[in-house]
Amino acid sequence: MKRFVALVMLSLTLSALNFAQNSTSPRTPSAPAKKSPLADYVGSWVSTFDGHPWLTIRLSVQGTAVSGIVQRAHEFQFADSGMLKSVSDDQITQNIESASLQGDGLLIAAKDPNSQQPDRYLVRLTGANTADLKMVGMSMPPGMSKPQPWKLNRASAVAPSHP
Repeated sequence: MKRFVALVMLSLTLSALNFAQNSTSPRTPSAPAKKSPLADYVGSWVSTFDGHPWLTIRLSVQGTAVSGIVQRAHEFQFADSGMLKSVSDDQITQNIESASLQGDGLLIAAKDPNSQQPDRYLVRLTGANTADLKMVGMSMPPGMSKPQPWKLNRASAVAPSHP
C-alpha cells in the first residue's frame, strides 16, 4: 500500500512538473510584426539629368502619416518625345501636404511655395532601390507628348560621383 501511494505521489509530482514546464513555454510562435506598406517608400530618392541631381524626394512615415519634402528644379522642359529636355539650376522645396497609397503607387501632394497650388506626383516602386515618378494632373500644350516617368534611385543606392 505504501508503495502504491508512493507511486501515485510520484506520478502526480511528475505530472505537475510537466504541466508547469508546458504552461510557461509559449504554445504558438508569435506572429511576425506586420510591415507597413508605406515602409518601402521611406528614404531619400534622387533623379538625375545629365549626371546631376535635379529632383530629390525625402519621405518619412509616422504610423500611417507620410511627411517629407520634394526638392526639384524650379523650371524644367520636355522634348517632343516626353523626355526631359532641360532643367534649371535654381531649386524649389515643396512640403508634402498629403500622401496615400493609390493602386500600385504612392500619390503625393506637395505645395508649390510660389503659387500655393499643390503639385501631385505618383511614385511607383520598380525595385528595392528604384522607382518611377510622374506628375499627375499636369496640363500639357496641345500636340505635346505625355511626359515620361522620371527614374528615381534611393539615395543610399546612388553611386558616389568621382571627379
